[in-house]
Amino acid sequence: MGKVTDMNKFRRKLEEGVIDDPKTEGDYLTIILGEDKEGRPLVCIEQCEVEGSHEHKERILINGDMMNSLIEELINVSEIIDSGGKVH
Repeated sequence: MGKVTDMNKFRRKLEEGVIDDPKTEGDYLTIILGEDKEGRPLVCIEQCEVEGSHEHKERILINGDMMNSLIEELINVSEIIDSGGKVH
C-alpha cells in the first residue's frame, strides 16, 4: 500500500483547519512531494512499518532527474518480471 502527500497542499489545508485523516493501516510506502531550500521540487520516498506506533524505517530523497531515472529503471524491472525473466 502506498500514498502520495503534496506537502504544499497539506500545509494549506492545515492553515485552513481542514485536515484529512492521515491514518494508514499496516505497513506502507509513502511518497512526499516537497521543496528544497531553493524552492525546487524534492521527493521523499519512505518505507513505514507499523508496530504499535509507526516507525519510519528507510528513506531516500530524489530530485526530478533522479525521479525520471528511477521511473525508467522501474519500468525495465517490471518488464523483466512480466516476461518471466530471472534476476541475475
